[in-house]
Amino acid sequence: MAYCGPRALPLSTFLSWPASDQDAALAWQQHEAQRCGGCGTHPHDWDADHGGDRHAYVAVIHECPGCVALERTRDAPEMKEGRGRRIRMERRN
Repeated sequence: MAYCGPRALPLSTFLSWPASDQDAALAWQQHEAQRCGGCGTHPHDWDADHGGDRHAYVAVIHECPGCVALERTRDAPEMKEGRGRRIRMERRN
C-alpha cells in the first residue's frame, strides 16, 4: 500500500499488474525513498561507484516572492501575540 496509497491506485489494480511491473514499481519506490528529504538528491547521484559524481550538483540560491512574503509575515509583531495563528497565501482579486 505504500506504493498504491499516495497514487490513489486501488490495490486490486496493482495486484492485477504482471509481477514484473509490480516488482519494477516497488523497486522504483524503494529507490526514491532513499532520496534526501532536504535537498532531493539521491545518494547514487554523488557516488562514483554508482555512476555519480561528487560535483554532480551545485547549490543555487532561488528567491521565491511568496516565501519572502511568508517569512516577513512570520516576523510581524502580530504573529507573536498569540498561539494558533497560521499564515496562508491568498490570491488578490
